[in-house]
Amino acid sequence: MMKRQPVNARAVQALAAPKPVELAGFGSHRGGAIALCIVESNQGIRESLQSLLEAAPQLRCDAVYGTVAEAMLALPDLRPEVLLLDDRLLTGNDIGCITKLKACSPTTQILILTTFEMSDRVFDLVCAGASGDLAKTTPAPELVQDVQWVHAGGSLMSMPTARRVMAHFQSCEAAPGRTSTLTSLEEEIVVSLARGIFYEEIARKVGISILAVLLEVRGIYGKLRVSRNVCAHTGPTGCA
Repeated sequence: MMKRQPVNARAVQALAAPKPVELAGFGSHRGGAIALCIVESNQGIRESLQSLLEAAPQLRCDAVYGTVAEAMLALPDLRPEVLLLDDRLLTGNDIGCITKLKACSPTTQILILTTFEMSDRVFDLVCAGASGDLAKTTPAPELVQDVQWVHAGGSLMSMPTARRVMAHFQSCEAAPGRTSTLTSLEEEIVVSLARGIFYEEIARKVGISILAVLLEVRGIYGKLRVSRNVCAHTGPTGCA
């Protein structure tokens, strides 16, 4: 039997009152609900997350696990659309863990649930295939909305991660024979996120929808992975 761990009171409080958010293009019936999987080490938070997600008509929680190993065994058959992954379960080879999870279920979008700042690790995790990170203290309506955005093809980028992404592309741009692969719109989005500007404000500023902003973030992550691979295969370039 899994040992009960201390509960993060702030996280549980934030998740306690689910208020499902309706978004255009998403049905509110269970048949069209987004299939989820939770991988969370803390039993109290795990149960709170499960209760929240099962209360949202837009979502369907298919399974919950306390370890990555359990999830890996089930993913090939389960194939959830979105997986919420506890950052504290990522010890040692974080990148290898994400790579293995994606290999088990390539179409599953992985969101990292964080309890504290871990910008360096999240940067590496999105390079390995994660779709971004969000705090466990995220209010219930926002958590439901974030899952919907990711399912629709977007990715999330926190302020610390945006700063790392921006530094990476600036470093690559300054390296001999290399230029930044970001478009002017992508660069504006990353700079705005690095300054702590919210998605809604960025969307108004650049004249596109919030989902379009998050689709741009997904594209930025794709370019980041390509850029990192190029740097890894061509020797030192000064890239972060």
